[in-house]
Amino acid sequence: MKISGHTIFTITEIANQAKSSLEQKFENLWVQGEISSCKLYSSGHIYLTLKDEKSELSAVIFSLNAQYLTEMPQAGQKVTVIGSLSIYAPKGKFQLLIRNMYPTGQGDLWLAYESLKQKLENEGLFVPE
Repeated sequence: MKISGHTIFTITEIANQAKSSLEQKFENLWVQGEISSCKLYSSGHIYLTLKDEKSELSAVIFSLNAQYLTEMPQAGQKVTVIGSLSIYAPKGKFQLLIRNMYPTGQGDLWLAYESLKQKLENEGLFVPE
């Protein structure tokens, strides 16, 4: 559709075009981050969030790839993953489609959280009254 010579896009058209562009340009990415949340669904798919100090990225490991993981991803784990960027068009959600994952230790964000939690417990801030 055109109005005053301008092409008007539907939301679906925008999402599909963005998905196509991302998938062509950003494949076979190696990404390092820390898992901040992780959930395994009955379908076998694993949905997780990867973070660094300033940003976070939604990610998914589909069951076809999840079956080859040497260990289940866990919150607080630092990982290097291989995957491609995509958009889940029905929700307009930007995500990383992970094909493989390599755990590289405990994440710095998780360690800082645990350290602060321990400090506050030692100060008695979590004692039930």
